[in-house]
Amino acid sequence: MLRPGLNLDSYFSNPDFDIELRKVEYQFHPYLENLTQIELNARYLSLRRNLLTLVTPERDPPPKESFLSSWYWLRKYIHTVGEYERRSLPLPSFEPPFDLNLLSARIPCKPRFPNACDFVVRYGEMSWLPDMLTKGTVIVKLAATYRDDAMNDARRDDELRHHTFHNSRRVRATGPDGSPIKIVGDMCTIVELTHDYYVLCTSSEFDPTLFPAFKADGCLVIHDIDEFADRLERAFAPLMKGRIFAHFPIEYQDPYEPHPHQIDSPGAVKNISYAYQKEYRFAWSPSSDPMPPTELRVNIGDLRDIAELYRLQEIIGDQASNYTAK
Repeated sequence: MLRPGLNLDSYFSNPDFDIELRKVEYQFHPYLENLTQIELNARYLSLRRNLLTLVTPERDPPPKESFLSSWYWLRKYIHTVGEYERRSLPLPSFEPPFDLNLLSARIPCKPRFPNACDFVVRYGEMSWLPDMLTKGTVIVKLAATYRDDAMNDARRDDELRHHTFHNSRRVRATGPDGSPIKIVGDMCTIVELTHDYYVLCTSSEFDPTLFPAFKADGCLVIHDIDEFADRLERAFAPLMKGRIFAHFPIEYQDPYEPHPHQIDSPGAVKNISYAYQKEYRFAWSPSSDPMPPTELRVNIGDLRDIAELYRLQEIIGDQASNYTAK
């Protein structure tokens, strides 16, 4: 079972989806054929995680090609299962990384629609969240610090590079004399930032399953994003040495099936394996500063006029310790 109450048959039997067409689509273009078994298993397991929270009635209406749509994830799932069928291999066992009861927890706020960005949520620990609420204590970090192996899977990523893989069936390469060059495997293109940038990460949804992902026992819901951004920008300006400030929702992309018109900007896009986080970030552009501090801290002032603090225990009751420990 992918999720309690989730009836995949109702999706797969929908004539607008046409599951048989999706299977043929992958047979015609098996873009995952060059993944190692370890890579394919990791993809499958991350998709299963995403299906738990990204296939919902609220996400059925958007265009099927968008990562905001339930249909997008079902198509990726059918294609990935199709690669296991091509290899005559069984699907890996999947263990949800959180207690499934979190999916039915009552939440205090919901966006009008996916990616509406009506508010943002900063998940964290109650040891420092109260100071963020009452004093506006904010710490931003260099993006490169998120490559630290000590971070858990939800946080660890290469934030300075964006990778895209092109199946050799769809690539033509020639030498200096115009003669064809045979490509073995996938051709990888990398867009890399040569200088680091500062970032503050939040989510655009109140999702109880993100508490265990970030080892959080509380969160701050910021209801006025623009006002919060203005305070951030003013407070950090003396420390940023001319860096340009921006805030935006992350776009999630499949590195093995790139869209011809997708953006390739590290810091603005991430691998679809992180899509369950529904990230919204505040960032300061790269700078040529040779040795910028790893992190910066300022107090931007009392946030109680635009934010609220929630403890995990308020959301799920006395079982809070069980959920954070899972």
